[in-house]
Amino acid sequence: MEHKTVLVRQRTRLVKMRAWLERARTPRPVPSPESRACLSDPDSRLIPGKRGGYLQGYNIQIVCARRQFLLAIEAHDNPSDRTALVPMVKKTQHNHQAARLPG
Repeated sequence: MEHKTVLVRQRTRLVKMRAWLERARTPRPVPSPESRACLSDPDSRLIPGKRGGYLQGYNIQIVCARRQFLLAIEAHDNPSDRTALVPMVKKTQHNHQAARLPG
């Protein structure tokens, strides 16, 4: 009986992994037909969503200190966070100096 349960579980995992592999092999290079351009905000972009599909909007970066004290906020249209680290550190340093905060 235990072997049957393990076998059923492993088959379920195999089906899920094959579906994931198929999606990875054939990604959708263009937005889906359901996505629409935003006519009221031409600076926003179609950004890939966490759970598939696309979202019309911005990528928001926030730097905060303890107790959620905001140090810097930036909105950009690049879906990747990799390019945001250095500009956010510089903006945080600038805001820190402009506010004349200690230390």
